[in-house]
Amino acid sequence: MSPDWVSWLLGRVAECTGGSADAVDRGAPFASLGLTSADGVRIAGELAERLGRPLPPYVFWEHPTVDALVRHLSAPVPERPRAQPAPDADTPIAVIGIGCRLPGGVDSPERFWDLLIDGRDAITEVPADRWDVSAYHHPDSAVPGKTTSKWGGFLDSVDRFDAGFFGISAREASTMDPQQRLLLEVVWEAVERAGLSVAAFHGSDTGVFVGVCTDDYAHLLFRDPAAVDAFTGTGAANSIIANRVSYAFDLDGPSLAVDTACSSSLTAVHLAVAALRRGECAMAVAGGTNLVLEPGIFINFSKAGVLAADGRCKTFDAAADGYVRAEGVAAVVLKPLDRALADGDPVLAVIRGSAVRHDGRTNGLMSPNPATQAALLRAVYHSSGIAPGEVDFVEAHGTGTSLGDQMEARALGEVLGEGRDEPLVIGSVKSNIGHTEGAAGIVGLIKAVLALVHRTVPATLHQHVPNPDIDFAGTGLLVADKPVRLAERDRPLRAGVSSFGFGGANAHVVLEEAPKSADPSPESDGPHLLLLSAKDRAALTRYADRLAEAVAGPAALSDLSFTTVRRRPHLTERLAVAGADRAELARALADFAANRASPVEHGRADLAGHGVVLCFGGQGGQWVGMGRDLLRTEPVFAAALNALEPLIAAEAGFSLLERLRDADTVERDPGRAQPMIFAVQVAYARWLAHAGIRPAAVLGHSMGEVAAACVAGVLPLADAVRVICLRSRLLARTAGTGAMLVVELAAERAAAYSDRVAVAAYSAPGEVVLSGDRDALTELAADLARDGVDHNWVEIDASSHSPLVDPVLDDLRAGLGELEPRRAKVTWYSTVDGVAVDGESADTDYWVRNLREPVRFAHAVEAAVADGHRVFVELGPHPVLISPLRRVLAAADADESLVAATGRRDRDERESLLRLLGALHNRGLSPDWAKVIPDGRHVDVPTYPWRHDQRYWIETRAAGPVEHTLLGTHIELGDRESTHLWQGTGGPGTDDTDEKFVAGLAVAAAADLGQNLEADSVELDEPLPRPAPDLLRQVLFTTDDSVVQVRGRTADGWRRYGTVRLRAVASSMDGSTPLTALLEQFAPDQRATELDRLLCEEIGTVLGVPGAEVVHDMPFRDQGMESVSGAELHERLEFLVAETLPYPVVRDYPTPAALLAFLVTLTGVR
Repeated sequence: MSPDWVSWLLGRVAECTGGSADAVDRGAPFASLGLTSADGVRIAGELAERLGRPLPPYVFWEHPTVDALVRHLSAPVPERPRAQPAPDADTPIAVIGIGCRLPGGVDSPERFWDLLIDGRDAITEVPADRWDVSAYHHPDSAVPGKTTSKWGGFLDSVDRFDAGFFGISAREASTMDPQQRLLLEVVWEAVERAGLSVAAFHGSDTGVFVGVCTDDYAHLLFRDPAAVDAFTGTGAANSIIANRVSYAFDLDGPSLAVDTACSSSLTAVHLAVAALRRGECAMAVAGGTNLVLEPGIFINFSKAGVLAADGRCKTFDAAADGYVRAEGVAAVVLKPLDRALADGDPVLAVIRGSAVRHDGRTNGLMSPNPATQAALLRAVYHSSGIAPGEVDFVEAHGTGTSLGDQMEARALGEVLGEGRDEPLVIGSVKSNIGHTEGAAGIVGLIKAVLALVHRTVPATLHQHVPNPDIDFAGTGLLVADKPVRLAERDRPLRAGVSSFGFGGANAHVVLEEAPKSADPSPESDGPHLLLLSAKDRAALTRYADRLAEAVAGPAALSDLSFTTVRRRPHLTERLAVAGADRAELARALADFAANRASPVEHGRADLAGHGVVLCFGGQGGQWVGMGRDLLRTEPVFAAALNALEPLIAAEAGFSLLERLRDADTVERDPGRAQPMIFAVQVAYARWLAHAGIRPAAVLGHSMGEVAAACVAGVLPLADAVRVICLRSRLLARTAGTGAMLVVELAAERAAAYSDRVAVAAYSAPGEVVLSGDRDALTELAADLARDGVDHNWVEIDASSHSPLVDPVLDDLRAGLGELEPRRAKVTWYSTVDGVAVDGESADTDYWVRNLREPVRFAHAVEAAVADGHRVFVELGPHPVLISPLRRVLAAADADESLVAATGRRDRDERESLLRLLGALHNRGLSPDWAKVIPDGRHVDVPTYPWRHDQRYWIETRAAGPVEHTLLGTHIELGDRESTHLWQGTGGPGTDDTDEKFVAGLAVAAAADLGQNLEADSVELDEPLPRPAPDLLRQVLFTTDDSVVQVRGRTADGWRRYGTVRLRAVASSMDGSTPLTALLEQFAPDQRATELDRLLCEEIGTVLGVPGAEVVHDMPFRDQGMESVSGAELHERLEFLVAETLPYPVVRDYPTPAALLAFLVTLTGVR
């Protein structure tokens, strides 16, 4: 299927939505681009006719983005429905990717392993941004409303999120449970580590299974009914935690949240494994989340007596007296092992079996049952086909409750401990980070996977005296009180993972170490390409810095290249760097990150869907050794030259391969130089086609037209060789009769010299090539030099495209005889005629004209630009057309175009090709990377550098002294109803000015009381201390006069830092003044500007950002607007203009700029 239809589709979508094809977001739903249902039906009919196959009228809604539609229509048409794979209950499931955020600053599996193997304790006191510990802690559990524990394992910055990366508005992000937000980022990291490309993951039938059992943020969201909005439901619902992942990544497999309390996430793994084995999905994401945002459950568990007063899980120790609550968000990517191995995925471990079971009726709902735990173990190991004695260690549930530890140890010893040569090693990660509850099972599984990878069981902390009620020796159990190195065996290492719910729902998973992977690739000498991408330039800069460190590390450059090119998602902002020297590559990346001069290529993928125009230059680019490297390293390139060798030998009388391999001087004789250049050009074209870069159009300059005609299919290879060899041989006969001069002159001025020389080429606006008698040109060059006109000699002693070649034209016509040109397979822009031609006119007379008439290069390029082409690649040993190409494009207002070249005489030839492909990729084109980099091994490279400079949190009036994350604790002041006080800690951030910080506190104080106010004036009394993370701070708000004071305590006592006077937010939605009346208050020349401000204010209100941050030319979808917020904006605008608008208005006008233009017309503002 021709790729031309994709460009056509982009053009039709652009026509219907009032934009340009370049600006169409291929990943955005058609509706958000402004495409109506009628548009979709109409284009579907046109597309069906164009493709010659029936399409249903609803195809645009069944595949609702350009990318989705292209994927669907590019796939082979199935003859019959795909058969689902037969269920296989024994299929091993590979763990191929891990992402995690855990206490102790853990944000990667590497940091998690460091924490485990170093034996670190990540438990801290409850941080101030959760709640006021002093208000809720009491050592006596009988005291109402108090908890005996003030400890926990907490994540950093749970209020931070890269909303822009996921296309979520600030307003919606603030109403999303941070468990949803964190899981989105963690899943992306797991996918990156699994080496899954966007094509392999997005739009797939991957299932999502997430364990979650707390919803603290929902309590905050619903605490103030006035703050509930259209986003609150999806933001608060636990079910959405899984669904949000499926939606964000366009996954259409099963998607469910699982709540079995503390076994939720391991049960989610069990369900994911079962779904994979039944063929319900081809891949699965399994994970769990837990955040501790309010003290309610602390109080509950304290009353139940399950929390340790010292905040430590002393699992299997005599001092065990309960557990400590903790936060965690983690996920793994799962895939059937056979597919993972076939796809070259990084297999970390293998799930051999899993099972779930309930305790039944015990002494109480929360009481464990060792008999049913033992039955669960027997069932899972029997179904897995693994003998109990072949289990090397178990990551226990191990919360550190005395009774629970005893029961679990009894079951483990009964099933797995007896008859062993060595004791079964057991442990619990809860001793390091606490009990992550809904995420506990997945955290334990990740620990077990890492232990298998490193063949070491980390120590379980807080082991002083073994629990006397557990017969460790008699049951064959050994608590890992220090790291235990697992013995080498003649079988794979195996581990079990247990997770129990406090309601009796238990789960167990059996893991096996991964099959032995390929050895690291040896370091190779050739150049390598590294790619990197991000959502914005700032993130790309941070990413480059991280990659620089990885390049300086131990991984082979070939493996780093394979991973970054073929096993990572490619986002909008892109970077490419090629080279063979590790230190130079690392330095180039570091320089780019530091905004210093760097050979790194970077760009934005804004030319996706554009075809490539291959440009073939004339003589002048040849150099000693051209093609030599590629003859040796690139079989496709060498094969093309080998095919040309006998043809050129027969026509030109010399060996092409010998000249390329052995020449030690630059070939200047046109009779040999031009066939050699032609051969290299054709070989480059063959290599690019092999690499997935096939032309949409071609054009050639002078002799370059022969290669262009050959590549376009106009001339068979043998005829093209005949043309180039005869043409160049006859041109060589004219050697010594003339010369050629490139001159900076407009065509009109050059015509003044027509009595002395000929205009040989119209290269670009203001640039021509003159051809003729050398003496006349020498004299002319002196005149030009006196007039200050730039000029350069062409390295040729012939004078083509002038009367000096007239003596050889008859011989050229006779020697070529009757050519039989064919219709071009791609668009061919003739530089003889300066327009696109069909190719059938390229007969013998055409090639005579090609030698004699001027080269209308500028005209041909202008024609290509007028047809929408924006990607131009010069093929040849060294660029000779780049400069005139850029000048033509600039004059045609096509500066966004990409101009690149295949080779340079001062650079390794493969490196030049890799740089070219990197440049094309950066602008959105898609080389066939599997052909360019066919082999390699997946290695770890840095994951995405999230942007966490923005805080997202719901600001509601707290019920009681609950800590406000920004303000601190709201303190009641008795009968002083008009005065409110908040006390907290911390000073301004590095990016905050004192004025911004003080004003932000004041506005937040008003919001905490349910008032929509903004800063009217800010008076600063003295500078705030920096850094000041422990600054004790007070915010005093007097509501009678809307004045806020910000104070802080220093060693000298309390200091006032600033006073803020607040005012009501001016809203165009208050209904008090119609829009036309509002605008009439301004001078006529100011009304359009004021309308723009009002519109941005409305958009900002819906999106939850200041109006000044609304981007006019960015689609609403990319700014986080979706159906709910789009409907709200529609309603607000109808109220504003007092008219019924086409629904939804953001569909018909998909950017703020388009919507503003509509409102300008509607209101008559000029």
